[in-house]
Amino acid sequence: MRTRSRGRRTAATLALVAALTLVASVAWSVPTAIDDVLLTGPQGAEWDAEGDYDYGSGGPCYAREGFTPADDASNDYSSDVFDGGLYLLVNGQTFGAGIETGNLTGQQLKVGPQKLRGVKVTRTERALQTSPTLRSLIRFKNPTNNERSLTLIWDSALGADDDEETRASSNPPNLAHTKFDRWIVASDNADSESLSDPPVTFVFFGKSAPTRVARVLYAPEDPDPAGDREGCVSVRLRIKVPAKSARFLLFFTEIGLSNEANISMARKFNKRGLNNALLKGIPKNVRNKVLNWDLG
Repeated sequence: MRTRSRGRRTAATLALVAALTLVASVAWSVPTAIDDVLLTGPQGAEWDAEGDYDYGSGGPCYAREGFTPADDASNDYSSDVFDGGLYLLVNGQTFGAGIETGNLTGQQLKVGPQKLRGVKVTRTERALQTSPTLRSLIRFKNPTNNERSLTLIWDSALGADDDEETRASSNPPNLAHTKFDRWIVASDNADSESLSDPPVTFVFFGKSAPTRVARVLYAPEDPDPAGDREGCVSVRLRIKVPAKSARFLLFFTEIGLSNEANISMARKFNKRGLNNALLKGIPKNVRNKVLNWDLG
C-alpha cells in the first residue's frame, strides 16, 4: 500500500513539476510590442528597439522601414547614440518591414522569422550583462533545394551628426575605416573630455573568419552621403546558405564612457574565438554555423 501511495505521490509531483515548468517557460518568453522594448546593461546602457520603423531624414544610409534594435541608445555618459542603428538589408530589402511584435526573454528580444529573397531571417538581440554590449545573432534558414547567395548591408547612423571619425580599429595605426577592420571605435571627438555623445564600437567579424566585410559603403569620417544623413556606418557582406540549411552572422555593438574605455573593451575581440560571456546562451551547434567568426 505504501509503495503504491508513494508511486501516486511521485506521479503527481512529476505532473505538477511539468505543469509549472510549462507555465514558467510560457511566462519567460513574452510576445510584446517591439516599440515597448528597452534592453539594458551595465554602465546605464539602454538599447531602444523599434519595429516596422522608418527613421526618415537623418537616418541610416540605406535602410528604410524595418526593425532596429537601436533606434536610439544611451548610457551614463549621454544619450542620442544613434539616429537609427543596426538595420539589416538582405538583397536590398530591409528586415522587419511590417513586423511590430517580437518575443522578449529577460534582456533578449527575438524578431522574425521573416522571409526575404527565399530565405527565412530571424534576429535575436541580447543586451549582455557583463559589458555594455548588444549582441546581434542573425539566422538565415534556407528551406529550398538550392543554395542561396545573399548580399547583406549592416547599416547605422550615429546620433551626433557632426565630426564623427574612426578613433581606433583592429588595425592600428589606421584611423580610417576599411574592409580589413574587424572592429572600429567611432565618436564625434578625439578628446574624450569634449564628446557630445558616447563612443560606439562596431564589431563586424573575427580573426580567421570565412566571411568578412566585402566593402565599406560609408565610414564615420565620410562626407554626408545624401545631404541629410551624417555619421553613417554601413558595410556590405556576402554569404551563401546551403540548401535545406541554416547559417548565422554574429555582430557586437558597444557604447562606452570614453574613447579610451571603448578601445580597452574592444581588445576582447582581438582573439580568434570569443569568451564565454560573449557566447552565453548560444548553443554549440549554432556556433559552428556562424560565418563571420571562427568558433569551431
